[in-house]
Amino acid sequence: MTKSVVSIVKGKDPDEMVAEALDHLGGVKSLIRPGSTVVVKPNAGHEGAPDSSVNTSPEVVGAVVRALKKARPGRIILAESAAIGCDTMACLEVSGLKKAAEEAGVDEIIDIKGGVELVKKEIDHPTSTIKHVELPRFLLEADHLVNVPIFKSH
Repeated sequence: MTKSVVSIVKGKDPDEMVAEALDHLGGVKSLIRPGSTVVVKPNAGHEGAPDSSVNTSPEVVGAVVRALKKARPGRIILAESAAIGCDTMACLEVSGLKKAAEEAGVDEIIDIKGGVELVKKEIDHPTSTIKHVELPRFLLEADHLVNVPIFKSH
């Protein structure tokens, strides 16, 4: 099993921190192909204000989108699926993530559980009775998936 490469940076300026973290990984242009489709997946599972520590920081998501744009992708999508019983778009709005992503230049915002086309995918070597899953087509067709979580203790 190969080990994951992790970049850890500290600071106060999200744009500088994201740029430094990506530089440790070879730079955004070495990671993202020009003309590609990039899906950015933050955590916005509940309606928490930007300072509540419930969701990913909108400043960080904005910094990630701005950094990704330097690689000249064809399209950047912000995609989320809020917790059961929560409205994804409301969570993105209240958390400040929608505004931050739009201001940074995201091309589209998608609610993963909001009427997207699903594709049945068989599971190779299933270890349970689950033999397939249905996944959103746009996620399967994306060239890059960028996960931008918030650290959690649960």
